[in-house]
Amino acid sequence: MRKHLKKLIAGSSICAAVMVAAAVHASTTYTMYCTSYGWLDNSPPGNAIAYPQIHSGAGGTGTYSDPVTFATDASELAPGTRVYVAYLKKYFIMEDDCAECDTDWSSSGKRHIDLWAGGNNNSGTALLNCEDSLTRSASVIVSPANNLTVDTTPLFNSSTKQCYIPSSGGGGGGFSGNYEIECVASSLSVNVKGAYKTNNTPIIQWPFADGANALWNLVATDSGYYKIINVNSGLALVVKGASKSNGALIIQYTYNASGNDEWKPQQNSDGTYTFVNRLSGLVLDDPGSSTTQGTQFDQWGSNGGSNQKFYLISQ
Repeated sequence: MRKHLKKLIAGSSICAAVMVAAAVHASTTYTMYCTSYGWLDNSPPGNAIAYPQIHSGAGGTGTYSDPVTFATDASELAPGTRVYVAYLKKYFIMEDDCAECDTDWSSSGKRHIDLWAGGNNNSGTALLNCEDSLTRSASVIVSPANNLTVDTTPLFNSSTKQCYIPSSGGGGGGFSGNYEIECVASSLSVNVKGAYKTNNTPIIQWPFADGANALWNLVATDSGYYKIINVNSGLALVVKGASKSNGALIIQYTYNASGNDEWKPQQNSDGTYTFVNRLSGLVLDDPGSSTTQGTQFDQWGSNGGSNQKFYLISQ
């Protein structure tokens, strides 16, 4: 049974989807909001499941005949229900309960599915970070056909502590909805200073407080690049003055497809993202790994530091 998530993500914190009947016999595609759980945040820790169907403990490879365990409220999707999660290219089967799902369903009718990521006692924060990185709104087929494309790469490899990257696995990935962008080094969010809606406002780090000035939409342009648009202002994350130099500051500005306002989110093996600016080739950076509120972000050459890694947390 899933007890809790590392972070409360995506509004209801787990997986919200449009409403479907508990017993679905024909294949139907829905947009669902999906998160993952694993060995460490199962309750109790381990792979015990509430509704064993084809597994005695949470597991599976993702094929139709051996789908991976998922958890939800039993009145939402009945135990034994198979689904296919398109961006992961895997089949899953309902075999477990989830306390957050029960609360969401009983209190507001919100639906979610929580996908088994795996792990073991030694997985540490790598597993929890992986779970966060896989969270997104995605196409999910309930009662799918048995011949869909499958990628059996584990969501989390316990031996290497590598997290599945949907784009490399062929799942397509993509971003949908609003995101908090949290710097790993500081645990502070990418935020528009003062919630201003004007061009040239500095982009700073600040504690996340659900304000729209700390929420961002990632809108695909081409070749893996995205414009990153602030929900509050409608302006884009931009390198000031179209600079190609280390230390150039980050501001918000009207998007004009000039290259300094587009970024490539590159997923790291720990599930975090590094944002590469299209024009300069430099990355979004917390200067000096500062933990000070109000520090303005800049761009810098990639060095793999935690000040250049960010969690994308769906809201």
